[in-house]
Amino acid sequence: MNAVKTAVLLGAMSAVFLLLGESLGGSQGLVLALVLAAAMNFASYWFSDKNRPAHVSRDASRAEHRLWRIVERAGPARELADRRACT
Repeated sequence: MNAVKTAVLLGAMSAVFLLLGESLGGSQGLVLALVLAAAMNFASYWFSDKNRPAHVSRDASRAEHRLWRIVERAGPARELADRRACT
């Protein structure tokens, strides 16, 4: 679902960019806007793998992160459940 949302967003931004290029520069502006929109979409695709993992690892490494606190609180209960399962 996220891929569909991303494709729709990039398509809409490209359409606005093309309309703006045509309104400002006519057919030459449309061609220039098309080239620039294609370059921006390619760069977004090419560098997308580098952006997301850095964001995820940065958030996950914080001790104050909400998920980290949940796991820390669940730790003692899990150890108790493991001991009961082994006996």
